[in-house]
Amino acid sequence: MCYTRQTVKKGSFTKSQKKEGLKMNDLIMRTEKQIEKLRKAVSVESKYGLGVDDKYSDFVVYIIVSLRNYLTTLQSYQKMGISGGIYSCNTEFFAKMNEYIESCEFYPLTKTSEFKGIFEGFRRPNTPDMVVSFIETNFDKILKFSALSNEVLRSNEIFADEKLYHYRRNGKVKAKLSDLDTSSLSSLNVVAAYRDGGFDKLCPKDLEEKKRCDIARQNKLIKSQKKLSLGRFFHGLF
Repeated sequence: MCYTRQTVKKGSFTKSQKKEGLKMNDLIMRTEKQIEKLRKAVSVESKYGLGVDDKYSDFVVYIIVSLRNYLTTLQSYQKMGISGGIYSCNTEFFAKMNEYIESCEFYPLTKTSEFKGIFEGFRRPNTPDMVVSFIETNFDKILKFSALSNEVLRSNEIFADEKLYHYRRNGKVKAKLSDLDTSSLSSLNVVAAYRDGGFDKLCPKDLEEKKRCDIARQNKLIKSQKKLSLGRFFHGLF
């Protein structure tokens, strides 16, 4: 959630905020539509129920989870009569998405001419509907990026020793896409635990091991950033 710490009584917002508030219903409906559209595009029936087609990477799952969080926040703001806070919500959405992408093996794809434009310039969104407009405009590219990044993940052995980054490939962690619980996603990396159908969850031991791997990877990233110049940063990571 991305609430601003303020108390605004219903009807007490400014003329500008009121104008933005009139667009709230439309924005909520558009967000709901994109969530459903994404789910239908990547869903596949399995013996476990409705899951995610294995040709897509966890990136598309992360987008769905993030949109659900965004929708929940929009609905909360609507009930409270707050419209201006959507700007900070937009910023959080794109900042987290960039953080997720930059922590993954498929980061090189974001530097290609085809996908570069999707992931640049969104840290300072200036319209309330920036998030949903981003999904609407880049829908097909998001699906293509997710499919291509999946191939990168399958062929990348850089982190082969960190077994929990490959646990879902072995079918050890499964969950129904329809059962995604956005309130429990305290870490971006937990997204990978929710996919492919089924109901199993990470056991405490796995969570501790995954946390250790996450810290190790983050430390490696920090060291690389300190050692390399901006010109060699990309090559240094991979």
